[in-house]
Amino acid sequence: MLTKGRFISMIAEKFSDYVMDSGNADLMSYRKAGWIEEQDMIGKDEELDRRTAARIIHMFMKRILGIRDLKDITPAYGLKDLFDCRVCAAHIAEVYIRGIIQPLDMNGMLIFDVFRSVSEEEAEKMIAVLNEVWQNYKSDSGE
Repeated sequence: MLTKGRFISMIAEKFSDYVMDSGNADLMSYRKAGWIEEQDMIGKDEELDRRTAARIIHMFMKRILGIRDLKDITPAYGLKDLFDCRVCAAHIAEVYIRGIIQPLDMNGMLIFDVFRSVSEEEAEKMIAVLNEVWQNYKSDSGE
């Protein structure tokens, strides 16, 4: 079982140059930076689901990496369950369209499956694609 805390640590390790605050890399510093929420700190030992992974990744992209939101999220409307979690919809759209979290194909119908657990292997793939998105963003913006 992959926990929220482990997932957060995986992201922090991969992007350590961007999350370390004078050596103070902990959940509280990530909360202050705005890429995790209090519920992530309290529930750090809880199993990670896809909607939480989407939120954490999306907020990390915005708050830490400075990646702007997409102007058009209509391609995500193809996900039949996009608005099942209205609070999560923008997070899901961002990670889906960017290819960070893949949809599930249910007999030709694409779904995000917000409550599905994330395995460590899936999380590693998400973080690898996030890194690719970041590298492309940096090169496109001239950094």
